Amino acid sequence: MPKLTVNGAELHYEDEGSGPPVVFVHGVWMSGRFFEKQLPYVRQFGTERLRGVVVVDQSPSDYKWPDWPHGFLDFDGLCHVMTAVQTDREALVRDFIPRLFKEPPSEADTAWMVEEIMRPPCSVASAIIFDQTVQDYRPVLPTVTCPALVVTRADEKLVPVAAEEYVAAQMPDARLVVFAESGHCPFLEEPDRFNEVVDDWIRSLA
Repeated sequence: MPKLTVNGAELHYEDEGSGPPVVFVHGVWMSGRFFEKQLPYVRQFGTERLRGVVVVDQSPSDYKWPDWPHGFLDFDGLCHVMTAVQTDREALVRDFIPRLFKEPPSEADTAWMVEEIMRPPCSVASAIIFDQTVQDYRPVLPTVTCPALVVTRADEKLVPVAAEEYVAAQMPDARLVVFAESGHCPFLEEPDRFNEVVDDWIRSLA
């Protein structure tokens, strides 16, 4: 199992194929398995070494700040999630998974997703969701000077499309693509189209 250490944290990674690297970075509580049908840290490292970046349905902030109505958690909601992680985490996860998709996934798919999401201990899961929620990357977006592909979805169970429209509008060289038949995970719900869109965009960078 290949691993590398980044800022003191040991990370597992998988290396597939050849050619210029395409790096897939999973979201909150997830794992690399969520990109199994595909075989994308900017504030910290900048973009000068990136040819391009793909943002998949990610708001610049998941918190509902006074001047940012597009977050999906306010203070009370965040407190509820933090408590549920400690007291009934599997129920929270099973309630959360259908919100990621336009159509509910099969029980088989739900089972492996629950297994993957439940891997971190509760203390780590709590820290992850808190840190993720309270970040505000709006000031960072104009500094992303490399080409960007912003992928979003028509379904709005989790985050308003306006959040991704904002992301694309704030980056100097961004293209927005909407997936009509997807929720938060177009790479799982429309994998063929997702792979084609990303592949075509990567080829356009050359």
